[in-house]
Amino acid sequence: MPIQTKNKNGTQSIQRGLDKNFESTLLNYQYAKGIEFFEKYFYNYPFLKLSPRNLVHLGLLYDHAAMTSNKRVFLNNQARQYYRSALSLDPGFYPALWGLGRIFWHQNDKRSLPYARKAYHLAKKRKDDTIGHFAQNIALIYKGIGNNRRAIFWFKRGLKESPQEWGMVYNLMCFYLETRRNKQESRNLARKLKSMLETKDRNNRWLREVHAFTKIVAE
Repeated sequence: MPIQTKNKNGTQSIQRGLDKNFESTLLNYQYAKGIEFFEKYFYNYPFLKLSPRNLVHLGLLYDHAAMTSNKRVFLNNQARQYYRSALSLDPGFYPALWGLGRIFWHQNDKRSLPYARKAYHLAKKRKDDTIGHFAQNIALIYKGIGNNRRAIFWFKRGLKESPQEWGMVYNLMCFYLETRRNKQESRNLARKLKSMLETKDRNNRWLREVHAFTKIVAE
């Protein structure tokens, strides 16, 4: 039976627990564990499903799980369902639009582009200071379909628009390395990234891997 809570502090505590679990399971690649936790919380605390952000977070866990599973179709359908539910609550919630685009992107399908572009323009309109991520989402799509000229434009644009986000530096560095375009620039970006990561706690598998890889490239 769902658990009822009318206490504001209790509600905030429940949401913090959900947020903490999302970050931990996503960044440690524990997608199934995260999905189970979210589904349980959604059942126990139905009000959590009224948040587009929560719905997108669960969608992200499903679509990440789909990338390494033989149940890809089922997991992608689950992700799609949660992204659409988020948009039904807020049609302008651009992380959900990108979520729908992500599913196509994983298949190197150019149908992801309209979703990514719309998400980018909405983020720009709302002056989101992490807009660089949405610019680089477009870059990742172009990279996947083999249009490196457009990819590099959007990778650089993302870095320009959100220079404070270390992920922007990392993505551009990886692009240079994978396409063997500019070895020295890759090294320069790695050194910059290494400096940005010095203050970050390496308390998850993803960040530890990024730090180790960056250290090698920077040398």
